[in-house]
Amino acid sequence: MRRRLVAVTLATTLTVAIAFVVPLAVLVRILATDRALDDADRAARTLIPVLVTGDRAAAEVAREQVAATSSADVTIILPGGAVLGPPVAETDLAAARRGSGVDRAAADGSRIRLTPVVGQEGTSVIQVVVPTASLTAGVGTAWLTLTAVGLALVGIAVVIADRLGRRAVAQASGVAAAARRLAAGESTARAPAADLPELDAAARALNTLADRIDALVAAEREAAADVSHRLRTPMTALRLDVDALPASAATERVIDDLAALDVAVDQVIRATRGGGEAPHAWTDAGRVVGERSAFWSALAADEQRPWSCTRPDETLPVAVDEERLAAVLDALLGNVLTHTDPPAGCRIAVDHVDGRVRIRIDDDGAGIPPGAARRGRSGGGSTGLGLDIARRTAESAGGSLLVGRGDHGGGRVDLLLPLSESEGFTSA
Repeated sequence: MRRRLVAVTLATTLTVAIAFVVPLAVLVRILATDRALDDADRAARTLIPVLVTGDRAAAEVAREQVAATSSADVTIILPGGAVLGPPVAETDLAAARRGSGVDRAAADGSRIRLTPVVGQEGTSVIQVVVPTASLTAGVGTAWLTLTAVGLALVGIAVVIADRLGRRAVAQASGVAAAARRLAAGESTARAPAADLPELDAAARALNTLADRIDALVAAEREAAADVSHRLRTPMTALRLDVDALPASAATERVIDDLAALDVAVDQVIRATRGGGEAPHAWTDAGRVVGERSAFWSALAADEQRPWSCTRPDETLPVAVDEERLAAVLDALLGNVLTHTDPPAGCRIAVDHVDGRVRIRIDDDGAGIPPGAARRGRSGGGSTGLGLDIARRTAESAGGSLLVGRGDHGGGRVDLLLPLSESEGFTSA
């Protein structure tokens, strides 16, 4: 914006300066020529009274006096043909004796004027030659002065435009920087006030928007925390009911699920009250995948579903904490068991490709509907959040989530996470 403002000001000022300087320069040239010709005419008029009397000696003295005080070359041609001064062209002399006079420009740029004078002894002719230097005297200096004044005005205008542009750009940059900080998650960022009314209005609108976002986020956190806290009442009732059941493997699994649910509720409350998620920790993706696969394989066995998990023996560190990775795997594996009918099986494979850990989940169902990975979209009657949670978790760690069709026609989900350097890795 600053460069454009300076460019527009430069173009406009140059146009205005040229529109004034060029006509003034032409006028100066015309005035200088007219001044030199007027001086020559005055010199010629001083000789007329002497030529009328016909006194040659007086005419010669008068010519020498005029030539000494004037920059023009003065010549007198007496009636008898005598020439006092520089020579005269015959054609010009003949035209002047006929009484028409001569006023023409010479080849060297000088101006020649011949004036006939009728005296007692006949017609005399006065020739005045105005040299080019006299015709242009002072024109060069005047043109340089006009050019300097024009350039000075242009320079002043450009400097003023640059100062205004710099201030406008600085204030606009402040608003843009505040917007970028807000976009980066710095909720306390605010745009500074600006001197320009338009920028100040934009800054105030941005600050109002930031305040509104803070209020909405705070209200959402409080609502999420309240809802999570209210879950404890039915969870407590459910736990009491489970405790009243006879001991069995199924009862133990339900108790473990309730414990996991209780931990998840605690995490939600801490996250909403704390204003965000905890920083990512490093964890071994292969180990977490193995644990969650073993957990869900029990339910798959109850439904007589084929279930397999393949993972390398080496450690595969990724920048996702164990709880978040486990939640993602639970969402993906839970989708397989929820949205496919028995005996559709599931195959889980963990490996690393091109510096990334790939967690691939293939099922034998009907496939995943297009667009199911978008938040709130599902073709199976669910909330549509499972795949979106997995996608956001992967992207927050610098990875991605790919949804497609497997080799056997069922659904395929590839969770890709950057493989961390093993140095400094500590399993979560």
